[in-house]
Amino acid sequence: MSSGRNLILFFAVLTFILGLIISVVISRSIAGSTRQLAAITDSLAKGNMTTRSTLSQDDEIGRLACSTNNLAISLDNMCARVHCSSSTINGSAENLDKLSGTLFTAAETMSGSCNTVAAAAEQMNANMNAIAAAAEETSTNVTMVAAAAEEMTSTIAEIAHGSENARVIALQGVEEAGKASASVQELGDAARLIGRVTETINEIADQTNLLALNATIEAARAGDAGKGFAVVANEIKELAKQTTEATREIRSRIESVQTSSEQTIAIINTITTIINDTNDIVAATAAAVEEQAVTSKEIANNVSQASVGMHEVTENIAQASVANAEVTRDINLVRNEAITVAARSSDIKELAAEMKNNAAALETLLNRFSFRPGQFDIGRIKDAHFNWKMRLTAVLSGYTTIESKNIPNHHQCDFGKWYDNAPAAVKIHPLFKEVGVHHEAVHVKVVQAVDLFNSNKTAEARRKVEEFEDVRKKLFASLDEMYIS
Repeated sequence: MSSGRNLILFFAVLTFILGLIISVVISRSIAGSTRQLAAITDSLAKGNMTTRSTLSQDDEIGRLACSTNNLAISLDNMCARVHCSSSTINGSAENLDKLSGTLFTAAETMSGSCNTVAAAAEQMNANMNAIAAAAEETSTNVTMVAAAAEEMTSTIAEIAHGSENARVIALQGVEEAGKASASVQELGDAARLIGRVTETINEIADQTNLLALNATIEAARAGDAGKGFAVVANEIKELAKQTTEATREIRSRIESVQTSSEQTIAIINTITTIINDTNDIVAATAAAVEEQAVTSKEIANNVSQASVGMHEVTENIAQASVANAEVTRDINLVRNEAITVAARSSDIKELAAEMKNNAAALETLLNRFSFRPGQFDIGRIKDAHFNWKMRLTAVLSGYTTIESKNIPNHHQCDFGKWYDNAPAAVKIHPLFKEVGVHHEAVHVKVVQAVDLFNSNKTAEARRKVEEFEDVRKKLFASLDEMYIS
């Protein structure tokens, strides 16, 4: 009995000691696990989302450690996602700030330009009214000139007719002067013939006088018998003397006739020359008047056409004046819209600045936490590829031009260079290849859209831009998943 009792006591003591040892071991294990979990939760509370528990036992402590790790992973992913969104928002805020600044500057410039154009349009409107009045007066004057030109044409036609008549009369005068010259020439010739006859008569008279003188001498020799013959001889001598005097008178008259004939012929020749010159002048005048008649007719036609043109110009100026007034009103509307756009762009600029400040504040808040760093700058990547959407929109709107040869491919952009040389740990990521496919497609769609638009295939280019937008969204979604996983 004593040995049995001792044995029971031994086992009881042994059991107590073992229980105590087990209790101490379990207590220490629980305390260590609890301290580790407490340290992990304390680290999480301080913002360190990268800490993890190494407990793996299959008990409540192990399950608690697993739950703590899951919480840490979730918080880490959440911080990474928030950081991703913060980077995107910050980049978008910077772009919005730049665009709003550009828009504000452009709106102010446009407003100033509109003021200048409006003032110029108002001045032009006043000038157009003055021009319209001057054009109306000019049109009236041109109409009067047209009437005067027609009257001048009629007068020149009458002058041309008179010049032709004068030319005919001058020709007749030349012809009559020629006839008169011929008649006077014949008269001179006849006078010269008469002169030769008088010379003959004078010679006969001289011979008769000589015979009478001889007869007188012979009668004197004959004495009384020759007295009768002497009387006859004296009468013959006297008659010869009278004949000589008459012949001299006739010669003098004939010489006067010849002199007058020669002077008359000279005068007629002068008159003929003058008439010929006059005829030439009249002929030249008639030709000039004829040409002037044609010219004045053309002038009259041109002035008439100018009159019609001036009426059209007057009407066009009136229409232009009305259109200019409408342009002035439209410019004033544009100016008001520009002022409104400037005000709204200023508001957008303020909102962009506030968004940027909020993004910076969020980034500052995130910096209080320690979480898994990203492998790439997702905000910068998104901004760079989102800018292509804005550039394509500007191209389709006709605001700018792009040549496809100037567009970098998916290997030449900054993200493409990083992608081609990414660390091995990143390349094994399940989304790595998918991101590469979407990234290449984005660049291909940009080039295709630009080439189509430059080939005047606008509708196809717009469809290609829509395809670009779909691929861009897929790229951004894949980048987000890759960044946080």
